[in-house]
Amino acid sequence: MPGKMFHDLKPIANDLFSEIERLSRDTRGVSRPAFSPKESEILGYLKQMALQHGISVHQDSGKNLLFSLPADDSADKYVLLGSHIDSVPMGGNFDGLAGIAAGFLCLVKARQAGHSFDRPVKVIALRGEESHWFGPCYIGSKCLLGQLSKAELSSPHKENGQTLYTSLAALGLDVDAILRGQSLMDMEDVYEYIELHIEQGPMLVEKKIPAAIVSAIRGNLRHKKIICLGEAGHSGAVPRAYRHDPVMAMADLLSRLDESWLTILQKGGDLVITSGIVSTNPETHSLSRIPDQVSFSLDCRSQDINVLNEMRDLLRSEISQIELDRK
Repeated sequence: MPGKMFHDLKPIANDLFSEIERLSRDTRGVSRPAFSPKESEILGYLKQMALQHGISVHQDSGKNLLFSLPADDSADKYVLLGSHIDSVPMGGNFDGLAGIAAGFLCLVKARQAGHSFDRPVKVIALRGEESHWFGPCYIGSKCLLGQLSKAELSSPHKENGQTLYTSLAALGLDVDAILRGQSLMDMEDVYEYIELHIEQGPMLVEKKIPAAIVSAIRGNLRHKKIICLGEAGHSGAVPRAYRHDPVMAMADLLSRLDESWLTILQKGGDLVITSGIVSTNPETHSLSRIPDQVSFSLDCRSQDINVLNEMRDLLRSEISQIELDRK
């Protein structure tokens, strides 16, 4: 607003990012586990910072934080901004946090300038969106929308084994309502949801574009653990014709999928394929041993459901053919 003085937001942004990085620093990157005391500590810091700048704060039924201008605190309908506060292990400090900070700084600037929005604005710091810790994805969002299943609530934490149900109950969430599929948030109250997010890829940098609007989020065909069974043998004693090598079979499969991936792209289709976990048995594997099995993950993603269905069919047919070829 002309003639209205307000402070530079850069020092506030720097303080927010640097302090939260300090609080959640790991051996590499940052770790803010979903529904953990560390996540609660970070939310406590954000609450303290909001109150310091005259921003209203309240906790919703999902134990997330909502920030707003004081005048909009009790608004029945609002525009919702924000993102998730948790992170993957040793992840990036900006992942999720950037979306919260962007909305928060909009509120701070409006507060400093004495500005009011045409429609009320609230900023959410959402808990528990990363799938690493319990397995299910978007847990916090599903809690709010009544879409978290009984099976997902039984998922154990990957480090301490505590179920998601127990973890949510310990934070004070109404887990019985969640079990019933009851929404903890009335989506009719939200005009629209806008999230600024860090792109975790090279596209914008390579194209020298500072920001872009997301046109789609890829759905996926995902297998957490595929096991290929073969036959153990000595690397110096078993000729190729007598081998049943599961690692070579896996490599054969991935190579064929890679060729199909390229073909789909050349025809103008959308697809990405990743095998992020590959392992032979550490108790028996050896430099000189043909392994008897190998396990691997497979994550195929596309904006087109037809492409994913084609990849599902292709995966089955290629596995059947490789079984014959590799015996």
